[in-house]
Amino acid sequence: MSQASSKLLRISSALVIPPLIYFNDTFFSIQKVKNDDMVPDLKQGDLVLIQKGELLPAFFQPKITVNDLVDDNDRLEEDIDRRKSLRMDAAAGKAPIDNFTFWRSPPILMPGEVAVFINPQDMGSVEIKRVVGLGGQRMRPKASLHKIEHVDPYSLWLESDTNGNSGFNGSVSKKLLLGRAVRVMWPLERWKDITTKKPQIGRAWWP
Repeated sequence: MSQASSKLLRISSALVIPPLIYFNDTFFSIQKVKNDDMVPDLKQGDLVLIQKGELLPAFFQPKITVNDLVDDNDRLEEDIDRRKSLRMDAAAGKAPIDNFTFWRSPPILMPGEVAVFINPQDMGSVEIKRVVGLGGQRMRPKASLHKIEHVDPYSLWLESDTNGNSGFNGSVSKKLLLGRAVRVMWPLERWKDITTKKPQIGRAWWP
């Protein structure tokens, strides 16, 4: 390689690599699934796309209509959960959302969505689990349904879809949240959106 080509490569790397690192750290990244705790939605070896925040969260929040109030459907329940969760976050010191909020990180996860987080018991390990409870709620853990747990403010209660106990299941601070798993990217035959699966009625509630 000539000296001119080598210099051009260094300049190109200096221009391209920093924006890629910023994009990976701020907006989206890829995470490998390391176990079968989330089958059939996620399997060991899958590569999933992680959404690390939300663009204009005040603008894109669910819009409730009169029909939603009459029908008392899932949209109304999601709106209530979202508003109470945001109030709990604000009480814990997280800046509230307003019409001028351009980007919010971590994203606002709701029950049934899939979270990617750092294991609080092993800070070098990244886990993927389903959201069951929100900060401030009471809930019954799957491992011991007769017990009632309190989810700490600015936290999520996360569990595996299966009965496997690998990794961490329980209350996780949102400070350890990396983002929302939104799509299986690889292998191509499993290319799909990751579905939201609401927890069973009675698993979590607001006091």
